[in-house]
Amino acid sequence: MTFGQGNYQIADTTKAWNTLHYGWASWLVLNCGGTVTTRLTHQYSPGDHYFAVLECQDSLMQSWDLRGSIREDTLTKQVFFGWNADEGLIYDFSLEIGDTVHVENLYFNHDIYPLVCGSIDQVNINGEMKKRFFLFSTLSSARNSYDPDEIWIEGIGSNFGILHSGFGTIMGAGGTISMLCCNQNGNTIYMDSMFNKCYYDTFYPQIIQSTFDTAYLNTYYEFQVLVDTGDAVLMELIGEGIPEGFNFDTSTGLLSGTPTQTGAFPCIIQAKNLELNALTDMIYEDIIVVLPTATGANPRQGLKIYPNPFNSTLNIEPQKAVASQYYLEIYSSEGRQLEQASFQDNIKIDLSSLRSGLYLLRITNDDGQVIGVESVMKQ
Repeated sequence: MTFGQGNYQIADTTKAWNTLHYGWASWLVLNCGGTVTTRLTHQYSPGDHYFAVLECQDSLMQSWDLRGSIREDTLTKQVFFGWNADEGLIYDFSLEIGDTVHVENLYFNHDIYPLVCGSIDQVNINGEMKKRFFLFSTLSSARNSYDPDEIWIEGIGSNFGILHSGFGTIMGAGGTISMLCCNQNGNTIYMDSMFNKCYYDTFYPQIIQSTFDTAYLNTYYEFQVLVDTGDAVLMELIGEGIPEGFNFDTSTGLLSGTPTQTGAFPCIIQAKNLELNALTDMIYEDIIVVLPTATGANPRQGLKIYPNPFNSTLNIEPQKAVASQYYLEIYSSEGRQLEQASFQDNIKIDLSSLRSGLYLLRITNDDGQVIGVESVMKQ
């Protein structure tokens, strides 16, 4: 058994409303806070004109929670939300241009400023023309008819959600909400113009990685940005602040290049949903460029380096004669060169001036070939 008298009424058990919670993180990346579905069921006490409000936050709609009750006065065209023994006005569809309405929404605990009806037009809802009210907070000093604080539609509710009337006057609420859609008997009769479906739990595309791979000095580097496109039909990748020596192919998502200096270099890769015209994910991390490790392209070739860890002096002894002259470079863990020296058979170098920490040794021969790279720890 269903209750309700057509599309113009809010209190209608044949309808369901989906409300989206979302916001913008740093760099204006659109974050999804989830979708809430609201429906009404008939409530026999204290009277037939009361309806229980149920909410569900899962896409399968298996778990519903009672949130309060709704009462609609069809003579005055006013709608009230109640909790326990209290109730407050959430809609007044009898407004005329210039009228002020005092919303008392008990659904959320925020002070709501009075709303003034700035203009009224009509909109086609499922083949019927319904009144659309453009409302402005009484605090608004300049009222732009193209940018109202809130919009109400007969039989649909607020553009912020069926239970969120008055939300447009809340200052600094953090994030925002939108009524995604309203369904009646399973058919969509209203859809928000910004979005293209009735349920979101994630905005796509999403970048699967969160950090870049380590790059090595003078060594060709490739990093493939992997993307979960999800339900995104139109998308693009954007590279911002790509470090010198690297290139980013926006069509393939391949970041590549040959770094010529060590250090940490900020790099930004963004994913954008073109239908929503919004960024939906990003990597904003440093690409770390270091000297090749001993297990990399230039392994250690017959070098004995001891002790490791060391206190003040370090011994380096070639185990076989591969060069007549050797060159030693010592780098900090950030890639900054600190010391350099040359030697023939072996060297015992005094490093007492260095602070405790991790250092990188790079040994080359007189032809410039890298003989070995080693990490050492000073105590």
